Amino acid sequence: MNASYESEKLMEDILRGSSKEELEELLKKVSWNEGYGCYTRTGFELVIWPEIKDRAEWFVYFDINGLHELNAEHGSYEPVNVMIKDVLSITRSTDLKAAMLQSGDEIFIVILKNSEHDGNPVDPQGLVGRLVHRFSTHNMSATFDIVPALSPDLMTNLEPAVKKVHAIKNRRGSLRRTS
Repeated sequence: MNASYESEKLMEDILRGSSKEELEELLKKVSWNEGYGCYTRTGFELVIWPEIKDRAEWFVYFDINGLHELNAEHGSYEPVNVMIKDVLSITRSTDLKAAMLQSGDEIFIVILKNSEHDGNPVDPQGLVGRLVHRFSTHNMSATFDIVPALSPDLMTNLEPAVKKVHAIKNRRGSLRRTS
């Protein structure tokens, strides 16, 4: 037997032998990155996006600068994860949805229509300002872009921001930390 077949068989056994409540709990666990305090990309795409895509207004995409160096500097992923979780704590589940995109340094936040912050409409630029400030409290930085939600397809919305951020970082000559 190959490893892929064994993995599939194990998954089938787990699913067949689990109650609805256990499956719901499993879905939550695989959809959420506890270390960062945000959704995984797969969890976001399969669980959250179908529910909010008609209410999405803006995407704030960012790539954390020098994440690998930060992990090395702190000797572990854990302290850096705690800092990222603190940065993302400024988002609220009622109107802002954060998720990892690819690797641990690429994150996006969806701002829903009619979202408010302290009684005022959520301004994507203001959100970026708050994120930049929170990053700076940890001696961290990120490269940002904001794009409108124009498509029911998640990646169609995010692709321009991803390309722009990567182009900015490439022009700087580094995809590493700039703080």
